[in-house]
Amino acid sequence: METARLRARRALGSRDFRYLLAARLLSQFADGLFQSVLVAVLVFFAPEQQDTALGLAKVFLVLTVPYSLVGPFSGVLIDRWSRRSILSVTPLVRAGAVALAVALPREGPALYAVALVTISLNRFYLSTAGASLPSLVEERDLLVANSMATVGAPTEARAPGRPAHPGGRPPGLP
Repeated sequence: METARLRARRALGSRDFRYLLAARLLSQFADGLFQSVLVAVLVFFAPEQQDTALGLAKVFLVLTVPYSLVGPFSGVLIDRWSRRSILSVTPLVRAGAVALAVALPREGPALYAVALVTISLNRFYLSTAGASLPSLVEERDLLVANSMATVGAPTEARAPGRPAHPGGRPPGLP
């Protein structure tokens, strides 16, 4: 019986999978950074504008709507358009949206709209990356490749060299 480590090595043997994995991890890291800055700018650095539950709800709505609306319907577009084109163009459009978000005033519906578009584009990109996996790795390695792609990002998002938990151990372990 093959071990998961052997299947992971085989999956990582595909140059295209390594490129997609690196791009996906970078994309998720950048999206996490964008969302953190968005919350910091709209909530923590401008508490006078978000002093109500409605103000805070708007911020969290922008952060969660893409996962509910874009995620389920992106499959139709992914199947109709070239996945290579989506994976190439989406980051460029998203970078333009982030640049626009930086240039906008720190209040108003325009910033919320641009933030919603940026996060939606990332959701679309990640869905496309996931849908592309079967064409990059062998079927027997697909489960491990998908696991590396989805679990790798939260692991990668923490600072390199820093333990995930204080003291280097999860809570409750000696």
